Amino acid sequence: MPFRLSILIQGTAPRIIAGFLILAASGCGRSEKGQEKPKKPEPSAAAEATPESLSLSKRIAAFTGAPTKMVWARSAGSVADVYANYTKLQLWGIDTADGLGERPILSPTGNYSRPIITPDGNSILFTDKNTTRFDDVRKDFAPVVYRVDWDGTHMEKLGLGNAVDVWRDPDTKVDWVYVTDLLSTDRTSLFASKLERFQLFDPDHRELVWDKGQLSIDNIQLSRDGHLASGLFPWPQCGVMDLSAKTWRKNQEGCWPSLAPDDSGLSWVFDGAHKNLVMFGPGGQRRGLVSLGGAPRIGKHETYHPRWSNDVQFLAMTGPYDGATIGQATRDEIQTYIGKFNPGFDQIEAWIQVTNGQVGAYYPDLWIEGGENNSIDPSLAALEATTPPEGGTNSGPPSTQPPWLPNRDGILFAWENRRADNRATDARPCHVEAREMARFGRFFEMLCDGGYFEADPDSNAVVSAYLSATPPSFSIEALVTAFQKEQSGMVMSHPMFQLIQRGGHWVFATRVPTPTEVALGSVDAGQPMHFAAVWDGVEWQAWRDGRIMGIFASLSADSWQATRETLSFGGKWRGSIESAAIISRAFNEGEIVEQAGRARALVAARKPVPRIRILGKLKEMTADRPVEELDAYRNALLAYLYDVEEVIEGKYTEPQVSVLHWTIMNRVPLEGFPRRPGQVYELILEAVTDHPELESERSWNDLFENLPLYHDIATPQ
Repeated sequence: MPFRLSILIQGTAPRIIAGFLILAASGCGRSEKGQEKPKKPEPSAAAEATPESLSLSKRIAAFTGAPTKMVWARSAGSVADVYANYTKLQLWGIDTADGLGERPILSPTGNYSRPIITPDGNSILFTDKNTTRFDDVRKDFAPVVYRVDWDGTHMEKLGLGNAVDVWRDPDTKVDWVYVTDLLSTDRTSLFASKLERFQLFDPDHRELVWDKGQLSIDNIQLSRDGHLASGLFPWPQCGVMDLSAKTWRKNQEGCWPSLAPDDSGLSWVFDGAHKNLVMFGPGGQRRGLVSLGGAPRIGKHETYHPRWSNDVQFLAMTGPYDGATIGQATRDEIQTYIGKFNPGFDQIEAWIQVTNGQVGAYYPDLWIEGGENNSIDPSLAALEATTPPEGGTNSGPPSTQPPWLPNRDGILFAWENRRADNRATDARPCHVEAREMARFGRFFEMLCDGGYFEADPDSNAVVSAYLSATPPSFSIEALVTAFQKEQSGMVMSHPMFQLIQRGGHWVFATRVPTPTEVALGSVDAGQPMHFAAVWDGVEWQAWRDGRIMGIFASLSADSWQATRETLSFGGKWRGSIESAAIISRAFNEGEIVEQAGRARALVAARKPVPRIRILGKLKEMTADRPVEELDAYRNALLAYLYDVEEVIEGKYTEPQVSVLHWTIMNRVPLEGFPRRPGQVYELILEAVTDHPELESERSWNDLFENLPLYHDIATPQ
């Protein structure tokens, strides 16, 4: 029977049920500021130090340089519970000061989700999610937070919610427990509608911290001063929120973000392959990848649960995950690890494996005595990005590039690229969703050669409401590139306007106030075009690359092309789109010229990357993954190994090549995969290092050959 069924709390009266002691407020010593006086935990009487446990404790303490504690949820069932949703778990930990090694803290099976060590190291918090499962898919939750001493005694119920972090106010020394609610879901990823906090030793003192849209729960971690926190807004939008200003900044799409526990502002995002941390500076500048593959027994296997400790130099994680998915990994192989960053925070310089049992270990939290006093050198944290923020190793805009849309008035929809912090004037996030074979390019732009994109429902509703009410004025802007000179298709469309490629020419058409269109000149394949159209309430103007293109002409009603009933991008058209905006005011000439100049500078800064075209004979494939294993992801890439038969174009000298192929797009398996071993295929490839957009995509690579990894850039089919 799970422990939660054995605990009752009525009012403030202490009760002892099934061997667990629930403390009354009157039984706790407290400081003048309301904080409980530290209580030295006593080791479990059933646990005894052994030569092996003493050795492990000494090695961990030597590794971190101080007494160290770690806590985790451990599987007690026959299958893995990597997401800690159910009741076949135990609470385990290690305290190097007692020499007992890894041991159970609470051995009765229950739901011990996201255990967290308190700032003084004396207690452990965990959440019982009280998960109810329906039809093996949908899950409901009624989460409750508990606190327990290290010897498994003095357990008490603190309050409702899902605990994500515990933060000590540096001024008052009061500990605050940060909790979310948990929304019903049919996905692995869990979502919340708000973030609250309560005092550890006064749980009735509860405050609302965040209610500015949905959150995902792993990881939310606070800075030392409590002003910043890592988070997802929700998955896969990873970044940092300013809890004082109630705003957030997007770093990149991914999962498991984390924030340094000091005030440096250094943060990371876990990549879609679950093998690397993408590091970001305090202003959101991308600093490069930190591989987690150097940990013992990890290699090219996936890892999970990465979390910064209370010491900036150390993190905890779990692995290896050797199954088709995280949830299908071999349970007995999953262990906990401590990693130590190098002084530059651009790699993990050393690892130590903590657990070595034959059961799975999940959600480790690491505490190092005195670690809260360590900080990253401010000059290091403030360094410029070590790699360009977009486009790979030798491309991307210069750091002096002026901001897009410097005048933020009247923005109904604004989408610069997938990496950008895209927001409307009302701070509403603006997103686009890929359909069919559409995807994002190496500059994080929309690639429409295999499908189209739709604006998010909120943005579409706002734009449609404004345009359908006979707008007094509005403006449209986009930076578009056609991949073919002769083609016909939709570039940017809404029931009230369209940007079209018609054969070898650009055309803009609108129904405001009456059907009209204007020719925008001929198409130059591969050459970006900055487009702007302005309705000032009296007449239209259309601009191409900062030059006005003339007066609109009448458009017959029957010549209006069919369009979707949404704001969409692409449709039977091969090209790319970025910097797309709808504004509820008329651009002036100076703004348009400035925006066109910015677009030219953006494009001029982009350099081509090496490309190779080869004939390759398929030798080995990463095991195919079914759609249902994507969870919330929509696309998937798998790594294949080829023997190089012939280099048709470019330079490549290795006898073999590893290639990432799209195999699932928009949750639909591609017909051409899996491929046939021994078959020869023509491949057009670019280095994965030149495609940072892939970091946010779900990918699997079971290949262990030490070869550079390339990306198949052909249109998925």
